[in-house]
Amino acid sequence: MTTEEAAKKWDEDGGEHTLRVDFPLTPDSIVYDVGGCTGEWSQEIADKYNPHLFIFEPIQYLYDGLVERFKDNPKVSIFHWGLLDREFDTKITKLAEQSSLYTPAPEEERESVWMRDVSKFPVPTLISMNVEGAEYAILQRMIDTGWVTYCQYVQVQFHEFPNCNRLRNELRRRLSETHDEMYCYPFVWEAWSKR
Repeated sequence: MTTEEAAKKWDEDGGEHTLRVDFPLTPDSIVYDVGGCTGEWSQEIADKYNPHLFIFEPIQYLYDGLVERFKDNPKVSIFHWGLLDREFDTKITKLAEQSSLYTPAPEEERESVWMRDVSKFPVPTLISMNVEGAEYAILQRMIDTGWVTYCQYVQVQFHEFPNCNRLRNELRRRLSETHDEMYCYPFVWEAWSKR
């Protein structure tokens, strides 16, 4: 299945408002939204389950929008940094929902951001990642440290970059050692549940 075919099927199946928010969560669940952007997914999760939500968004104007959006929800915490496989300062290309560490751009289109090591944080019930290429390093770190073995649900959007098929296949193989696939639309969205 090509990415275009997967995206079409995802739309036909209504995955954005069904599969992507369909987890057996409770008000006690802890949810990480990595790459919170404008907060649509987090809003749906908050409305449906009222869990403890932790949103990670390194870009200033998107972070500011999230703070405003969730200012009246005491169960939502918003952090002005990104998660990755280590802690360091870097620059990100600002392209709204497609902002990426891996997309080249002129200096005036880039913003300094702080990245933190995902494995240094408490393990959530569900982690959802839409991070424009950083998912490979994050998931690798989650697996290498054993962090992922305590995470009940992993939802990820893999992005197409050089060597992406090999990297994705290897991460899926390793993830399948501890988790079962819940759904998969290649390079659109997929989710895994701890067995």
